[in-house]
Amino acid sequence: MRKIILILLFSAFLAACGGEKGETATRQADTQPKSTIPLPDKNASVDPNVAKLFQKTVTDLQSDIGNPKLWMVHGSALFANGYYSESAEALGKAIALNQEMPQATYVMATALWRANKQKEAIATLQQALTLIPEFDIGWRLLAEWQLDRGETALAEVSAQKAFDLKPVRIGTRYVLCQALMDGGKYDEAVVFLEEVIEVDKAPRWIYTLAANCYRQLGEAEKMETANAKAGPPFEDWPDPMFQHIPSLIAGKA
Repeated sequence: MRKIILILLFSAFLAACGGEKGETATRQADTQPKSTIPLPDKNASVDPNVAKLFQKTVTDLQSDIGNPKLWMVHGSALFANGYYSESAEALGKAIALNQEMPQATYVMATALWRANKQKEAIATLQQALTLIPEFDIGWRLLAEWQLDRGETALAEVSAQKAFDLKPVRIGTRYVLCQALMDGGKYDEAVVFLEEVIEVDKAPRWIYTLAANCYRQLGEAEKMETANAKAGPPFEDWPDPMFQHIPSLIAGKA
């Protein structure tokens, strides 16, 4: 009889412990942070059309929170309207759900860059290029960022990769020559420049670069000829990765 009583008491003790642990686990689960949808600060002034667009992308997400494509749309909407930190966060959630999303990764890299998170941006762009290694424009963008950071040798490698993939892009030739000139390789840069100058169909900004190159090489006559055709640089290179962005600017559908 005594054994039966002891067994019953011991069983009750175990049940009580188990219940307490279960309640503790439940409380911990309830306090775990839930997935939040990045949005502009509530105190920020948001254009009504943009706010309406965000309301739609958030509603779509709430109905299917595990859909990486919907995270991509929301992140793109944020990007299009200048909310770069929030965009990078949203696109990061898309990539966490599906790592095989080169466009989301690429746009996220640019969002990080515009949010002044340069190291993260470059690492993310390099991640995108592992998914799309033949995308020459991405290598050119990487070279531009590396030039901005003073990483001349790395920029030359990236620009050369872009040029090897698509030598007909005049913008890529421009970035490659910038990298060569920043590295003091004016004699190499002038070869690439003269290949397009000789046919007299080069953009004005190519002549500006050529004039600087000739000046460094001490070729005054060629410098003057190039200066006569020179013009300001073209900075906004077309990039197919962002073709969907204009339709989201200022809250467009």
